[in-house]
Amino acid sequence: MASPQPMTIRLTRARYRQAIRTKGGSLRILYYSVAYDEMLGARTHARAFFKELARHPRVAEARIVEFDSDLLAESRTGRMRSLVRFLYRLLPDSIRTTVRYSRVNPYVYATIVRAVEDFRPDALVVRYGADGGMVRRLQRAFPELRIVVEYNGSPFDEETRGIFGSAFLRSAELRQLCEADAVSVVSEYLMHALVAQRPELEATLFLNPNGVDPDTFHPRSATERSLARSSMSVPDGALVLGYAGGMERWRRLPEIVSAVAEARRQGMQDVFLALIGAGDSLPEVMVEVAQDDDVFNGWLFASERWLEHDRVAELVAAFDVGLLSYAHQHICHQKLFEYLASGIPVLAPDAGIPASLRSEAYGVFAFETSEDLVALIRRCRENLEDCRSRAKRGLAVVVDEYTWAANADRVVSAIERVQRGQAGSRASALPTRGQGEVG
Repeated sequence: MASPQPMTIRLTRARYRQAIRTKGGSLRILYYSVAYDEMLGARTHARAFFKELARHPRVAEARIVEFDSDLLAESRTGRMRSLVRFLYRLLPDSIRTTVRYSRVNPYVYATIVRAVEDFRPDALVVRYGADGGMVRRLQRAFPELRIVVEYNGSPFDEETRGIFGSAFLRSAELRQLCEADAVSVVSEYLMHALVAQRPELEATLFLNPNGVDPDTFHPRSATERSLARSSMSVPDGALVLGYAGGMERWRRLPEIVSAVAEARRQGMQDVFLALIGAGDSLPEVMVEVAQDDDVFNGWLFASERWLEHDRVAELVAAFDVGLLSYAHQHICHQKLFEYLASGIPVLAPDAGIPASLRSEAYGVFAFETSEDLVALIRRCRENLEDCRSRAKRGLAVVVDEYTWAANADRVVSAIERVQRGQAGSRASALPTRGQGEVG
């Protein structure tokens, strides 16, 4: 395949036709997220957020830039001379990652520039992905353009720990965040961590947790639940514990599987485990499943592949109780909102749970160890109706405060504050319910 020319621009006009115009709106917003077409959880976030941004009553028009996937992949090394490219591919992954995160991709930058010139937006919302000095270059190219960065965590925390030059990359990351007019972060933990490193960020940060689409995740009818359970071959009378989401190693899912197996060993033979998702830890999860095969004795379902979001929502209807994995402190569990929006109680470690929902009163039951998890499984098994009743209160909180529409509204409000010359951010923090700060 030929290398892209320096100013090759590929904008998909069909994607632009997805933009929704709303009478009375005034803002024109451009959204940039490479994740929009990736087969990852970030794709769900990007698409759900943009859908609500585009229909927001104070937004006249929203557009999203789509990149040609082949050109994007080629652009990451295609501009290099063949010998340099060959040598580059011989480098260790850690060094190649450093090179990739240190440079602005010329194809991506040129595409965004053309989109800004074509659309003339009031603001550009950028989902952060370690793009070198992208924000700084865009600010210099368009001084009047307001730039809001969506920051859900550093890739150096989740994916590339131990890479060469990580201290330099983290420093560059913080400098880039300081260049933005406003920065959306998903948790109070992350907000405090960023301010501790760069106090000047406090003026531009605002709290904006993940969300849920209640039209997709909602309590299902008895017929829908029955169909979902039938598709997984769930035996009659089973208590379905379900996990839906990524299977990265840091989630420690084999430990979750082992705890559920232990519950069955302790006599809870009606417990059925459903695993929906994929990721680099999937082989380890399936090894754990194989080791406990005699314990589960067929009382287990594993999709072992990535599923479309709507299909995941249909399968969650089979769950009696939702399981969350272990997680990094800085994240915000999107699946928490999806489980509660579906009307089911949740078993979860504390990390990634907003303080306003970190309470059994809302159907969220916390565990730290495998022993804690086994005890909670027993509790749900013996008091399922009480747990469901509590989850209904959690459902009301989620639909009121943690939807993608609310997420988009906080971004629009941040843009308007910047336009008025006001500082970000902490005034936009969500209310809590007697549990301290939102985190």
